[in-house]
Amino acid sequence: MFSSDRKQLLVIDDNAGLFDSLNDVLGNEYALEFAATGQAALLKFLSNEPDCVLLDYQLPGLDGLEILQCIRSQNPGIPVILMSGYDVRYTAIKHGANDFIAKPFEVDELKRILERVLS
Repeated sequence: MFSSDRKQLLVIDDNAGLFDSLNDVLGNEYALEFAATGQAALLKFLSNEPDCVLLDYQLPGLDGLEILQCIRSQNPGIPVILMSGYDVRYTAIKHGANDFIAKPFEVDELKRILERVLS
């Protein structure tokens, strides 16, 4: 559950190490919460809508595009940044993501994207 006056980010990725890394570099600026599966992500999203979602493309169970569709049906205004090691930028944007970032990414690039989609 989020509890901060900082912008709230929901990180949806099956790699807990990525969350730990993001929390280390973004934790002072944003309140981060983590979900490793699509089902867990949707429960967290519905119980406390974040300001932005960082969403992995490939997940066990529901994939990133299915989660994106659910998020858009619940709240089309929340920014979603799709992340992937595959070049799915066109697919991500076509399905309603606000932006796409290729893994592995530079923290500064992610910070620029977050600043833009949250402004």
